[in-house]
Amino acid sequence: MRNFHANLILSALAYALFLLAFVVKAEVATESKLNHNDLGQAAKLEKNKIIIVGDDYPPYFYPNSKNEIVGRSIGIINELAKNLDLSVEFQCLTWEECLEKSKNGTAEGIVNLSKNKERENFYYYPKVSLDISEWGVVFLKSNYKGKNVTTVNDLKNKRIGIVKDYLYPEDFANYKDCEKIEAISSQEVISWLIAGKVDFVVEDIEVTKHILKEFEKEQKENLDQVEFMPLIFSLDYLYLGLSKKSPNADELYQRIDKELSRMQNTGEIFKILQKY
Repeated sequence: MRNFHANLILSALAYALFLLAFVVKAEVATESKLNHNDLGQAAKLEKNKIIIVGDDYPPYFYPNSKNEIVGRSIGIINELAKNLDLSVEFQCLTWEECLEKSKNGTAEGIVNLSKNKERENFYYYPKVSLDISEWGVVFLKSNYKGKNVTTVNDLKNKRIGIVKDYLYPEDFANYKDCEKIEAISSQEVISWLIAGKVDFVVEDIEVTKHILKEFEKEQKENLDQVEFMPLIFSLDYLYLGLSKKSPNADELYQRIDKELSRMQNTGEIFKILQKY
């Protein structure tokens, strides 16, 4: 009888240990599953977070008085990001820095990028552009007494202010009979014109107008003397360039290309640009 009770106790103890092992195993499995889900969610969030860079280029991309990045391009990209569940960090840098970060994949995208064969080695270009740029020749009326500039040849022997690494209209880019002086930003090169350091500036017309408005707030002199020559270069398309070196570059390009095409077909892009 004593052996019977002993065996019964041992059986109960063994069963209790079995149940305990099962519970512990289940808890470990649940915790492992939760950790796996957490890692998966973190990976998804990381995958959906992208960096887009641009330079101070109003009205397309620029910091406002609160240091928030705003502009026509931002309006389109914000709507695009919402539709694709992307979290975007915008960074306003010099154009040289923008090209460096986007080429090496540190940034997934770069705004207001013109297209040429060399750049296509580094970037995917969606079929739909963000905007259109129109380039003109800017001068200071009080400093210039020559004839009107109606062709690129009228720039012969003149000092022309440009921004380093900008992609200019082909007819001007290929013209060699003038001195091209590089600045680091559109703001700097317009300042040079006002100060008489250059004879002309070749710049986007809308950008020039917005920079002059900024300068008015700073009460800079001679702003009423800044005018445009009759020569207008061909229109240029501005794209959201997508780095080929960034993680998930191919997939990101496919998603953005498809969504931008959809937004154009539905008129969403036009409505956003109308607000500006």
